[in-house]
Amino acid sequence: MTANNNQLQAPQTAAGATSTTEPPPPWLRPLVEEILREFGSHQLERGTSPGFVDFNGLCAAVPLSARTLRELIKKRIVPHIRLSGGRRLLFSLSNVEKSLLRFEKGGIPE
Repeated sequence: MTANNNQLQAPQTAAGATSTTEPPPPWLRPLVEEILREFGSHQLERGTSPGFVDFNGLCAAVPLSARTLRELIKKRIVPHIRLSGGRRLLFSLSNVEKSLLRFEKGGIPE
């Protein structure tokens, strides 16, 4: 082995397996935090819901099939936001919940 190969290889234990007890490099933590901020996972970890979700997020949050949701969007029952010049739809989960609760039967009127 040359000196350059020693720098690239992970330390090995006596059995030949790589050691995982070393702390991560200092440059890794800011990178992971930036990725979490970019994708909004930090909000989910704190227990708060994100303000807007895309169609896949809506499908995960609402107990209806994707086909049913598409029909409700087409009939303008489910409120959505389409930014100009784009095909992507955004949904506010609180507004979607309010619009779907209008169809609740036997509820107490507000």
